[in-house]
Amino acid sequence: MSGNIKQQIAIRDGLTADFAGSSVRVLTLRNHFMRKRRFCILLLTPPYIFLILGVVSISAAAVFTCTGKVWVRFNDWVYRAKEPRWFWWEATLDYLIGICFMGYFLYMIYGH
Repeated sequence: MSGNIKQQIAIRDGLTADFAGSSVRVLTLRNHFMRKRRFCILLLTPPYIFLILGVVSISAAAVFTCTGKVWVRFNDWVYRAKEPRWFWWEATLDYLIGICFMGYFLYMIYGH
């Protein structure tokens, strides 16, 4: 009974020195998920967040251009047929924001 409790405590704390077999597999799986978690956190830190924001902005602008309606911040939808000048201004702004984010990402990676 005490061996089972020791094993559960070791699995929770991440210790592998006293065990072999199934607990090693569990800890290996846990380490795998911890590495994936660290990778996701790494993507949300500069400079990679700028690449993600740039891709999202350009993708949104492409979808807006194809659908003919664009989301105006803090307002509502603007349709290409009703207000073409305002629509193209917002679509161009979304493209420009995406290009600026991606350019800043490239500057952070290669410009230093």
